[in-house]
Amino acid sequence: MKSAVAKKFFAYLAKHYPVMCASGAFPLMPPVTDVSKWLDRLDDLSGRSIRSHVAALETFRKNFLAEADKASDPMDEARARALAMNASGVIAELDGSRAWEHAPELYLQVAFTGLEQAADLPAKNERARQKRFISRLKAIPALLTHATENIEAASTASRAASQTMIRECARYLTELGGQELGRTGKAPRFLADVLTALREYDRFVTSRPEIPDPDGPDFRYTAERVLGTTRSVEELRDLAEAEYEARLTSLHRLESEIGGGSWRELYEGYEGPPTDGLAPLDLIIREIHRLRAFVLEGPLAGVFADSGLRIDPQPRHMASTLRPIHHDPVLGAWENEPSRCYVNPQIFSGNRFRDTPAHLARMRREFPFLAAAQTYPGRHLLDSQRRALDDPWLRQSTNPVFMAGWLAFSEHLLDELGYLETDLDRLVRHARGLRRAALARIDTELAVGGLDQDHCMDILERAGFSHEEGLAEVRLIRTAPGHRTMPILGLHELTELRRKWQLDLPLFCKALFAQGQLPLPVIAERPVR
Repeated sequence: MKSAVAKKFFAYLAKHYPVMCASGAFPLMPPVTDVSKWLDRLDDLSGRSIRSHVAALETFRKNFLAEADKASDPMDEARARALAMNASGVIAELDGSRAWEHAPELYLQVAFTGLEQAADLPAKNERARQKRFISRLKAIPALLTHATENIEAASTASRAASQTMIRECARYLTELGGQELGRTGKAPRFLADVLTALREYDRFVTSRPEIPDPDGPDFRYTAERVLGTTRSVEELRDLAEAEYEARLTSLHRLESEIGGGSWRELYEGYEGPPTDGLAPLDLIIREIHRLRAFVLEGPLAGVFADSGLRIDPQPRHMASTLRPIHHDPVLGAWENEPSRCYVNPQIFSGNRFRDTPAHLARMRREFPFLAAAQTYPGRHLLDSQRRALDDPWLRQSTNPVFMAGWLAFSEHLLDELGYLETDLDRLVRHARGLRRAALARIDTELAVGGLDQDHCMDILERAGFSHEEGLAEVRLIRTAPGHRTMPILGLHELTELRRKWQLDLPLFCKALFAQGQLPLPVIAERPVR
């Protein structure tokens, strides 16, 4: 495969979308090393430019597919198909849901995530850090102006999210004003300019006519471009239903073994693992250290590469857009560069409008799984395997179905290898799996056309969602068809690979990660070494 095309592709992404490509909040955007060269600029979100970028990315995708078709070496073909899938994912991010046309919160997320990156990522010296910080700070008003050009109306949920973010970002700017970065040179003047731009943006968002949440692209578009599967919607629905029934069977078995009520009553009555009086942030940090020791020193010792991980409190302005525990990938641009894990210190007490008592109780009983998903054996471990590859292009390639499947598979590993010590923790694992399967059922059934909203709500409420949570989930599924199917499809494919290869678990994991996050059908076709 011609490496020049891959080099141009990643350089193109780094130049035009450096913020998204350095943030774990945009899983369809690959983590590109050359982003380190563009930490002084924000992403290009003008409507005219996005259309031009989509056309350019489509050309890259077709070039990669052509390279795959004519490749004589199986690895060259696999690499080209992985890169084509990366290009498809970026196109879907920009042109699938087209959030830039109806989601004012997107512009705030890009602007202030970008500002955080400029302030926080490694720099040659403090002067270089200050320079790129000022450059991104100056660029924020122009980025927000693109929203006023691109967005005519917004949904109620989008407006509420944007207004919450505006308040959080204003507080963040005020905090920056008291720090060295915010006091040096012309920074105070530009901070004031951005605060003014935020007030104007608030008026713009408030004045937008309200519309229903727009539907996303057709499910089949996502299946082809993002899931990379040739399975029919009906086949995917059957996988979701089978997983749903399997989880219910496990929950009923545990219900019988534990006694004292239904699985739902047992779940809701369980307060979670002991905290030993630790503050939430310290509790999560302790859990991550336990998970790391279990994965790297336990039954899978010697299997996985590891890299540095920095754990920080979640910045205030990120609280309404990120998971309570969130992982940002390492770019590989600096020596000994760690990936970053952000933890919301209010994970159990709440600081967001959607933090209901039921949601906070769920966080309390499920925090070990949340920590595992973002660190060990989840996203950070995935990130470490990717960065350990010799291939310079696969080191920057990600596969969202591989990732989602591995996160679901890794919960099974915690149970299989003995990390989960009580039946109640095992019940929590299966309750999480049931919720995932229920969401995939709704996702696929809506695509088939076999569900109305009442039936959707019935499935979700039986899986443990409250009525309000169910309504919100149906809305999200309609705006991003196919995405809730990812973990079920990925888990199924990984489970089938394990059955097919007949390897013990350490060898299976080594074989799975040997060539990076290739499309799962490509991995299935490769001989096991």
